[in-house]
Order: sequence, then structure tokens, then C-alpha cells
Amino acid sequence: MKKLGVKILGSGLLISFVLLVQVQDPGRILALLAELRWVPLAVSVSLHFVGLYLSAARWRVLLRVQGIDCRLWPLVQSYLVGGFFNLFLPTRVGGDLVRGLDTRKKGESVARPFGVIVVERVSGLFTLLLLALGALALGFEFPGKQRVTLGVAGLLLAMSLGAASLFVPCLVGVLQKILSVGPLRKLSKFVGEFHNSLTLYASSPKPFAWALFLGALLQVNYVLHYYFIGLALGVPLGADFYFVMVPMMSVLLMLPVTFSGMGLREGGNVVFFQLMGRTSEEAVAFAATSFAMILAFGIVGGFVYAFRQETPVEREAREKAAASAMAKREGTMG
Repeated sequence: MKKLGVKILGSGLLISFVLLVQVQDPGRILALLAELRWVPLAVSVSLHFVGLYLSAARWRVLLRVQGIDCRLWPLVQSYLVGGFFNLFLPTRVGGDLVRGLDTRKKGESVARPFGVIVVERVSGLFTLLLLALGALALGFEFPGKQRVTLGVAGLLLAMSLGAASLFVPCLVGVLQKILSVGPLRKLSKFVGEFHNSLTLYASSPKPFAWALFLGALLQVNYVLHYYFIGLALGVPLGADFYFVMVPMMSVLLMLPVTFSGMGLREGGNVVFFQLMGRTSEEAVAFAATSFAMILAFGIVGGFVYAFRQETPVEREAREKAAASAMAKREGTMG
């Protein structure tokens, strides 16, 4: 509770700074929200649904490599539930913990489902950063471009080295030895299982490539979702701007320092919008609209969580047991 209170305080301070220092005309924010264009807003909402489908489809492919088979619709529901928990757990990561537990088979280690989540998140962010680097290389110009380009390239390099280290047996062995002392022995075993789950993707190139393709479609869809929010607000910024801003904001919002990213979202948007000569009011209206969608889908996820009776793996196990029992009955009757 203390950490939650600190995060709420941090969000309050950041939002106060944005509204009291950076925003010159608070009434303009309300005017922009009142003048939202419904057609591009509807397209943005539709792209959010498309994103849910693509996310679940990619997740399903990655799970199958681990021997975890689930139907698509329960995975979509699990994504909605994850969105609900993202509202108050560490931003964009807390919901992943819930999804990992949703796909853990009874009595088995969490290493495999969480290995899937790590591959999903790392590959997704890597793809986003590649899209940002592509937009920068293709000539998207703005003040401070060189610093942003170096930042994107640095993040890509760090992620590449970090991801590669997960597949190096000697490094994993050293980490296991360090953790094998005292009360951390269970964690040492988890590290080994986690490493083994990741190496399965190296021996399954076709499904992994398909998952990467679905992930690329998902990230393009993700950027376009925000592009249409900008259109709904009447902000005349091209898609290339969002292909740079959205990846950088995704990295920023992974920091678990505020409540549901509030404050970081508004402040980050102000910085990027001002680089393009746009107003703080437009940036805050953009942040408010995007968060309203996140909140709406999170509330839907809360209802799904409250009323669902089983997780995706529990449903799959029940349906397989029912099918097996029916086959036995039919064999007996035959």
C-alpha cells in the first residue's frame, strides 16, 4: 500500500506540474475534447479491437511452441483481464503477470508461460523501435532528431545484447550458480527452466517467424491507433511522427514509478508535441483521450475477470476431458 501511495503521489505531482506550469489555457483542453471527430475516433477504437485479436493470435502461437494449447477467445479475454490489472499494478507489466498465471498448467512451473510473455514483450518492443528507426532513417525531421536517433539505436543495441545473453548457456550457468546458495535455490531452478523454454523457439523457426510477423502487424496497428486519435483531435501531425513517438512513449511508460502511467503519459506527450511545434493543450487532450480508451477496455476486463469461471488453460483442460470422456462412451457403445 505504501508503494501504491507513492505512485499516486508521483502521478499527482507530475500532472499538477503539466497543468499548472506547461499548460497555458486549461479550457482549451476541454474544448478540444468537446470537438472530437467521431469517425477517426471510431477507427481508433476499432484498431484497438484489432490489436486485441492480433495480440491473442501471436500469444497463442508462442504458447503452442511451449506445449500450451488454448483457444483464441479465452486468450482475448485474458488480455482484457491483463488490461484491468495494468490500471493499478506496475504499468504495462503487472497485467503480464496475470496473463502468465492464466496460462500456467496446474502443478507445473511458471517458467514456460512467463518465458512466452518475455519473448512477446521483448520482440514487440524491438519491432516498435525498429519502426521508429525506420521512420527516422526515411527522413522524418524535427528538432533534437540526432539525440532521439541515438537513444533509439542505444535501446536497440541494449535489447539485442540482453536478449542474446538469455540464450548463452554459460551465462545462464553462472547466474544459476550465484542463485544456488541459500534461500535462492528455487529461483536458480526457475532460471534454468526459463532458459530451456526460450531455447525452444530457436528449434521452432516457422512458428516463431509467424509470431514475429503477427507481432509486426500488431505494432503497426498500435501506432495507427494513436495516429487516428490525433486525427480525432484535429492535430495535423503525420503518421511518421507517431512511428517515432509511440515507441519512445512505450519505453517511458514501462517505468513503474506512477499510478497507471498517469503523469508520465501527459508529460511525455507534451515533450514530443512541443518538438513539433504543437501546444501543451493538444498533448494533454491526446493523453486524456488515449487513457480514456485504456480505462474503458480495462473496465471491460474487470467485468470479464469478475464473471469468468475459468482461465484459458482450465477451459482447455475441461474441454479435453469432456471430449475424452465422450470418445470413451462412444467406444463402449460401439
